[in-house]
Amino acid sequence: MNTVPKNALVLFIGPSGAGKSTICRDNFKEHEIFESDKIRIELFGTKEKGDIPNHLFFGKVFCLLNERVDVRLSLGCRAVLDMTNLKAADRRTYLDMADKYNIPVFYIVFDRPLDEKIKTQGWREGQFIGNDSLVVAMDKQFKSNEAMILSGDNGRAEVIDARIEGFIVE
Repeated sequence: MNTVPKNALVLFIGPSGAGKSTICRDNFKEHEIFESDKIRIELFGTKEKGDIPNHLFFGKVFCLLNERVDVRLSLGCRAVLDMTNLKAADRRTYLDMADKYNIPVFYIVFDRPLDEKIKTQGWREGQFIGNDSLVVAMDKQFKSNEAMILSGDNGRAEVIDARIEGFIVE
């Protein structure tokens, strides 16, 4: 069983619909958790894109999210990112941020079988990336990045594979 310290950067990693948010809320304090969806609602009143231009929707949301994470890390406080974190470039941004403050990084990897994610997709139903539903597309993206994620991006992060092992929050 792995222990996540109070001064860590924690990236939940897994495809949309995997159950990350539930596990996150069950194990971490609300003020430690950062979600792009919450900031989208705060800024635009919705987590859906709608008529908001992409550069505003994504740029402003992630700029604010990153500023808030940076402040917590600069104070030596735990910051937990409840997002898919599937893209290496996105993880690298947070790894570099943690390095700046000499903060340990933990990846908590979570997933469920695709058929279960489809049955419980909720708001994701009807969302598409290319020809695939959002849930299927994210499942494929996770699988194509899984080896690098499980390596902790070549050892830069400690990996807790929550699909097979548990963790304790300090």
